[in-house]
Amino acid sequence: MRDQDALLWQAFTGERVPRTVRQLVTAAGSIRRAARLTGCADSTLRRRLQKEDKAQKELASVASQIQVIGSVKEAAEAGGVSAGTLYKWRKQEQEGRPFSKRQQSRMARLQRASAKAQQAKAGPVKKDPVVAKLRKAVLGDAQARQSAIKPLRAARISQAGARFQSTGQVSVISTDGQKDTRERRLDLEMSGSAMRKGMQQWLAGGDSKSVREKLSDGFTDHYLAMESHAGAAGARWEFDNFQSLTISRNTPGEPRWGEE
Repeated sequence: MRDQDALLWQAFTGERVPRTVRQLVTAAGSIRRAARLTGCADSTLRRRLQKEDKAQKELASVASQIQVIGSVKEAAEAGGVSAGTLYKWRKQEQEGRPFSKRQQSRMARLQRASAKAQQAKAGPVKKDPVVAKLRKAVLGDAQARQSAIKPLRAARISQAGARFQSTGQVSVISTDGQKDTRERRLDLEMSGSAMRKGMQQWLAGGDSKSVREKLSDGFTDHYLAMESHAGAAGARWEFDNFQSLTISRNTPGEPRWGEE
């Protein structure tokens, strides 16, 4: 089953889940707070930050990225650019001329490829229990969640609603108690009333199960309770788990379920 905390974080914030130690510490607010959440000493996280920073510095330049991958030809293929473009980037770097935002965006694929090559050369990496514990703590932390989501986005979801797209296991419980559990795909325009409980529970630091329950409440109260749907769909729907989840802007002109 997919990591529910990570899916909910990405769906509500609309941003990538923090993965590196630096990103996790930033999301926590400070090294001290991150250490407190993890239950370790500040120095433990500082050492991991230093190790991570050192590894990233080794791949900071275009020249080093090419070297790690093997050759200009291989690096160009991995980065999705021509060999000529790589030569230009390397020369520009040697001359100390800054890269444009467009160039930096195009370089992202090369950076990922070089990091992957570096990891492959280093061999299998053991999962760091401290970093794993920090990640779990940060993804479940109310303060980190509230800092991660833009206030305007949070207000829009709670007030104007959102387009709710999901795949995963959903249980439909009929009025006579019959339970029909299966994989379902949903794509609905939900109102603020339907989204509000789930959003508030997530912002308050609720675990993934409680957030899914609140989303289920909103879905049931504001969609299935409608006279035109209640009889056919059942008395209640419950989100047992998500395999994918996207919460985005409502589609202009589309009716919103649960709109009061």
